[in-house]
Amino acid sequence: MGVRNLGEYFHRIPGFGTSINYMGQMELEVRGVKTFNSEKIKFMVDGHSINEIHTSSVAWGFSQFDLMPVEYIRQVEIIRGPGSALYGTSAFLGVVNVITRDSGEIDGFEVCASAGSFDFHKETVVFGKRWGEFGISGSFEYNDTNGDELKVRSDGLGNSGKTLFPREVSDINLKAKYQDFTMLFKRHEKEEGPYLGIAYILNDDTKQKYTQYFVELDYERELSDKLHLFSRVYYDYYDFDTFFETMPEGSFSGYYPDGAKMASFYKDDNIGSEIRLGCQLLSKNYLTCGFLFERFKRHKLAMEGNLSTETYEPVPWYRRSGNHPLNWNKYNVTQKIWAVYFQDEWEDIIRDVNLTMGVRHDNYSISGSTTNPRIGINWSISDKANLKFLYGMAFRSPTVEELYNKNNGQIEGNPDLDPEIIQTYEAGLFYRFNSAFKGNITCFHSKVEDLINNTATSYENIGDMTVSGVELEFDGRLNDKSTFYLNYTFQDAEDDETHRNLPDVAEQKGNIGGNFELSRYLTLNANFYVCGKKKRAHGDPRSDISSYERLDTSLTFHNFFKNLEMSVSIFNLLDEDYKDPSPDMNLTGMESDFPREGISGWLTLRYRF
Repeated sequence: MGVRNLGEYFHRIPGFGTSINYMGQMELEVRGVKTFNSEKIKFMVDGHSINEIHTSSVAWGFSQFDLMPVEYIRQVEIIRGPGSALYGTSAFLGVVNVITRDSGEIDGFEVCASAGSFDFHKETVVFGKRWGEFGISGSFEYNDTNGDELKVRSDGLGNSGKTLFPREVSDINLKAKYQDFTMLFKRHEKEEGPYLGIAYILNDDTKQKYTQYFVELDYERELSDKLHLFSRVYYDYYDFDTFFETMPEGSFSGYYPDGAKMASFYKDDNIGSEIRLGCQLLSKNYLTCGFLFERFKRHKLAMEGNLSTETYEPVPWYRRSGNHPLNWNKYNVTQKIWAVYFQDEWEDIIRDVNLTMGVRHDNYSISGSTTNPRIGINWSISDKANLKFLYGMAFRSPTVEELYNKNNGQIEGNPDLDPEIIQTYEAGLFYRFNSAFKGNITCFHSKVEDLINNTATSYENIGDMTVSGVELEFDGRLNDKSTFYLNYTFQDAEDDETHRNLPDVAEQKGNIGGNFELSRYLTLNANFYVCGKKKRAHGDPRSDISSYERLDTSLTFHNFFKNLEMSVSIFNLLDEDYKDPSPDMNLTGMESDFPREGISGWLTLRYRF
């Protein structure tokens, strides 16, 4: 793919956009809606959700969306639009499912070593082997970087300096199959620095450590010619350990001589099970029904610091843990979730028209119930053209953070929050010009209600918005080993109350790129990305964020030596000086935006045996 991690892939997808926040974590924007935690997108690995429970986010644990080594990824399935009818909470703006490679596809070992700018290095092992009915595959990756030191002209205190974003990551994946059983295991651990800092203030003493793993056992079998069974049980574990320097040493004319520092810790887990039946009722009808149950529980909660969260004055170092009344969140949180869902598929319900209908009901022991339908019509108007019409409704349940935050000098939680709701109407035309070239156009209109936003004191359901747009895609095959693509996105996102465009989101963007075989020994991967300007929040005195272009290229040398491959990648080849928008200056006090890295290089050696 010509990318270092999955996060670098998303801006190439129509309707998607990427940016970073003050902690250096990547934010995903989908169809004009961007949020701090990317919590409105369901992320899965081989069908297993990896959105953590506390914030419903992937961005904290997988800050660059480095979900797993790109060498172990077989396919990335992306659904734009509501997906709650099948996938539940967080399948709000879209669904991403990363599918890993099977043992038979690998059939041996692959060893990769990479090095590049900012003292970056990465070591990866991918393996897979099959013996009769038993197969096993997996990957291990370790990477480390000091990060680019980027200039910040004015932070939240008006100070200048440079960003700090060192990162150290280890990632383990395992998939074993025997007859009708499949076992999945993933463990991801990361430690990283502040980039800028949690209070929009440059500092050198913030450290965050995240550990997340899951194990899942699946059983899948064809019970008869017309009846299919899938069942699974799974366990998820989350351990977040964060140390924040909110004010550097000597700030405010020495008022904080040692700096203002706070640490927070939590350990959560989730256990669940699901059973799904698929049945061929009629020759052209297929019904799927399923039931899911989960139990979330908190096992550890603590905070430490030398800053009073009541007066914001320096105090002797303290520790609050468990049920301490001044702890930063609710300790004894247990939530039970059950859901039931149905999907009915009809082929040729009218000649050349296929119909899919789905509905799901979720019940949360803390935040109540919600029901979400989805309907799709696909009309084959010719052997080259298809029309599709979709309607979907989705929800996002309030998170533990939004419900119970307290005593941490930030926004208070609100246990009376309602789920966020989105309804989307979508129409698309797909056309295949010939066997090598195809294109499609998609128009969408979304209405978002009860958005959870923070006020000066707490989280509230105070946001409604309307988003409309068009996505154009065209791709083709020049020969057996050379392909190209181009896409364009237009999106108009508006606040329903003020009728102003949403800030920090580009109205237009697009890509052109592909993979090109230059010779038997050399392949070029290139992507040219154009992002339009982004407007500021109303009342923000700064000028709009300028448009920018970015060119990423990768040359792969192969067939020189048996089983050996070498890639040379240059990111931001034009050395474009661009920035991602920092939030409203009136709220943060920060004049500068978030700087992005300039030109950088990367060398990878890959050997298969």
